[in-house]
Amino acid sequence: MRAYWALVVVLAACGNPAATGDDAMTDGGSGDGSMGDAGDGWTTLIERSWTQMAASESFQCRQIRIPQDMYISGFRAVTPTGTHHEIVSITTGSTLVGDYPCTPTALSNNPGMLYAAGIGSTDSNFPPGVALKVPAGTYVQLYIHVFNASDASLTQTSGVQVKLANPADVLHEADMMFGGRRSFTIPYTDPPTPYHVLADCGAPEDWHIVGLWPHMHDLGVHQNVAVRRASVVINTLLDTDYSYLDEKSYAMDVTVTASDRVGFDCTFLNTTGNPVGASDGQNGEMCFTGFYKWPAGGDPYYCVNP
Repeated sequence: MRAYWALVVVLAACGNPAATGDDAMTDGGSGDGSMGDAGDGWTTLIERSWTQMAASESFQCRQIRIPQDMYISGFRAVTPTGTHHEIVSITTGSTLVGDYPCTPTALSNNPGMLYAAGIGSTDSNFPPGVALKVPAGTYVQLYIHVFNASDASLTQTSGVQVKLANPADVLHEADMMFGGRRSFTIPYTDPPTPYHVLADCGAPEDWHIVGLWPHMHDLGVHQNVAVRRASVVINTLLDTDYSYLDEKSYAMDVTVTASDRVGFDCTFLNTTGNPVGASDGQNGEMCFTGFYKWPAGGDPYYCVNP
């Protein structure tokens, strides 16, 4: 089965929560998502346990309420076997709290991205003085795609840890955005040849990009992110081979001025024997790059082309 990776945020309204308290951090039980010291300067932001039957997949969610302002200067994924990817986002569509099964749905009620990780994703750490703010009262959602390829039932706990910053040390508030393209079709050729999916956007103001996270599916082989000025590449932020089994995060500190454009180039090698379209499903592909930048603000999908 081809990897079923969905770079989408799931509405909290899907499914039914297993807990309904006003603040999930007071929930009891193992793997309940409570904030806690994870060691080495890391704090568990949100986590949940799940059980998946053999040779099957599902989407599992958890939602919590943040009781006080939080400044995050780093993210770490906790992705044991069976965790294909996970996404943490801010939702305003529901005040449900607890665990619930979910499915990929619309993005309309999730106005903010916090973090996304796949297999092999490395830590995302921001430069000194840069942090992502999560205001008190915010509802945060963890979305996990679970796939158990084994012949036995699997029980694990997946989640996300964070490094917390002292508010007095924060000079710049950051946020997460995505660049890429929603709709495309990768043709099949014999022999298979590389196929490029391109997208770009103009920075509406000076952006200071402090991290990148490329995301494609299993036909993705390379990704390039470059800054252009007057159609000339002035800075290449990323130019690397890609594997969905090793979705690294890339730290940087680069300024993109309001006169610049950021281009995204996803390269695919279609070996399926048939054309493959864009989809969050197991038979589709994706071309996205998540990036952290400051100042915070703007549509998180501003740089995603149709």
